[in-house]
Amino acid sequence: MLHFCTFVLHNTRRDTRIEMPKLKIVIRPQEIHRNKDGLFDVKIRITHQGKTRYIGTGIYVDKNQIDTNGNIIDHPNAAKYNIKLRNILNLYDKKILDLPVDIKTKSMKSLIDYLREIDTEGRENDFILHAEKFKKDLFQKGRDNYAISFESMISAIKEFTRKSRIDFIKITPEWLQDFKDFYLDKKRSINTIAIYQRNMRVVFNDAIKKKLISRDLYPFYEYQIRQSQTRKRSLDIEDIKKIRDAELKKSNWTRARDLFMLSFYMNGINFADLLLAQKKDVYKGRLIFNRAKTGRNYSILIQPEAWEIINRYQGNKYLLYFIEHKKQIAKANRKVPLHKDIVDYTNRLLKKVAGEAGITVPLSTYFARHSLASIARNIGVPKDDIRSLLGHGENSITDIYIDLDLERIDQAMRSVLDALAKNPIIY
Repeated sequence: MLHFCTFVLHNTRRDTRIEMPKLKIVIRPQEIHRNKDGLFDVKIRITHQGKTRYIGTGIYVDKNQIDTNGNIIDHPNAAKYNIKLRNILNLYDKKILDLPVDIKTKSMKSLIDYLREIDTEGRENDFILHAEKFKKDLFQKGRDNYAISFESMISAIKEFTRKSRIDFIKITPEWLQDFKDFYLDKKRSINTIAIYQRNMRVVFNDAIKKKLISRDLYPFYEYQIRQSQTRKRSLDIEDIKKIRDAELKKSNWTRARDLFMLSFYMNGINFADLLLAQKKDVYKGRLIFNRAKTGRNYSILIQPEAWEIINRYQGNKYLLYFIEHKKQIAKANRKVPLHKDIVDYTNRLLKKVAGEAGITVPLSTYFARHSLASIARNIGVPKDDIRSLLGHGENSITDIYIDLDLERIDQAMRSVLDALAKNPIIY
């Protein structure tokens, strides 16, 4: 018989009792939890700190084939399934008891993440398990935005399959096409679906690299990820000047415009790098940092136009105060990086700025970087200089210092700013 498990630990020094999580084998009989064959996933229900969560086991039965004690009955594989479920419960119980910290202080989310990492039956071929580990590693490396995109991909797969696990071998070219069609029917954009599938490809490559699966399972030899061409996100000098000089009605519109122009003035710096820059990163008038997206070292001369804006928004620790302000009002257990909220809010405000400036594009932070590259090209800045100006490199983190003199990059940026001031357009 399988019973729900409750543990109480005794502290011999104080004779206090620490209530442990309660585990029980159940199904959730709502229609949403059915698979395409009409069966229900048998789950481990975890109750902890007044909350309830579920972890799937990969066993599917009819809702009448499980009793109130979590035993599988009237099923041809009942004995096999019951042994498997007992093993999972025993393993979870053991891992909970072996936790190095007081389980009572561990949040439900932390507990679920901990249990999900447990390989209950040698599930090296579980794609979602491997994707979860890959995502966690990205978070630990500080690559939060990239990790969040994997989190979205994992959620999309679970929604499509209505399962919490899927074997690598099941993800075939045909499966990928069905996945794409499913989300196209749900009005998900082709580019969003392409991001999901590129992340799947990354997980496959990582599993192959680590020799967890055979290269023969790789489905992307035959399946091509396609996306629509995105609208160009560049403005000409006239448009940039209109944004810079627009008389704006609200102070928050002005802040959004200032952040946009500051990104433009600082070599098209990515907004995440701009918001996370600290005062200690400034040395002899240059901002020196590692790019959040690539990890590459980058050095930007802070031009006078940029200093004028920075001086209006200086923080204590950070170059700009926005992150510090956000920390004061953000929830302690939030998952989304602070800078992402600021970027999203700025993008909404930039639509208002564009309207006030008479610019007929859906203005966003990306336009600053793309516009800088376009304008630099139009005034005759060499392509290699533009690449280095934007912090692109090919071989090593020292490319920018070895291949191009910093003074040359600074002059390229200065020429753009001078052109903006004089407003000549060279074709």
